[in-house]
Amino acid sequence: MSNAIIAYPDRAAATLSSGAWQAAKPRANLQTRLISDTARTADLALASTQWDVDHGSDKMQRVAAVIGHNLTRDARFRRRLSSVSDFSSVILDTGWQDVWPQVYDPLTLDFEDPRWGDGRYSDEDLAGYTWTLPQILAGIEIPRYERWEFDDQLNPAGYLDFGRLYIAEQWQASINLSYGHELVLRSNSSMSYTPGGVKWPKRRPAQRTAMISFDWLSVDEGLGRAFETMRRADIVDDVFYVYDPDDTLHMIRRAFLGTLKKLSPVRMPYLNTHSVAFEIEESI
Repeated sequence: MSNAIIAYPDRAAATLSSGAWQAAKPRANLQTRLISDTARTADLALASTQWDVDHGSDKMQRVAAVIGHNLTRDARFRRRLSSVSDFSSVILDTGWQDVWPQVYDPLTLDFEDPRWGDGRYSDEDLAGYTWTLPQILAGIEIPRYERWEFDDQLNPAGYLDFGRLYIAEQWQASINLSYGHELVLRSNSSMSYTPGGVKWPKRRPAQRTAMISFDWLSVDEGLGRAFETMRRADIVDDVFYVYDPDDTLHMIRRAFLGTLKKLSPVRMPYLNTHSVAFEIEESI
């Protein structure tokens, strides 16, 4: 298990180019906060389903995510980071990877389970989630340019949708979050009743909230990282929360885009030791 990550600030407010996009759903929608207002490719050709990012200067980053996509279980992606715009040399090349990799050990599943064959999430597993492709690097990289490519040429929709691109620095505390953390679901659904008592439900997506605390922060982490993250993000800017970067099985449940629900005090319970709590509410 690796320590939890809070990724901030967002570096995706950059210059985007490349790919082919529908006029009503342009590439620029990758940079808006409304995840449902997607960027939609013109078709499924490889030349259409890609984009380049120019940050304008070298930018520190470790965590990136494509949020609100419609990539199928057979889709693949590739990401390259570079200091030159033609990508003739690269800082990092992920190679082609599965968007939905194996997460289950077949030995832990019943033979009749549809996931037994490939160990991937089933459609039932994914139902109700905002489909998210997180990309967590092994360490900090400082590129100016990056290229995202997607291969999903049999997608039955005939196009690819992408709701939001998020690229960020990260804070990963040297001592992990404390026990007692909570992952809470808030229902946005409603139930109305007829005069005779018949129920009329209206289902809406539930929102997750991660309630976590770090109780053993150094002075530099407590003030330079936790306090500064709250000061800069406020309850307005999105952050990306990852409970455990190594946990691929539960990544869909415990990694999400959200905002700080409130700004908490940074306490000093002991000499040279700080503690702080976060409530991160999912953005949907």
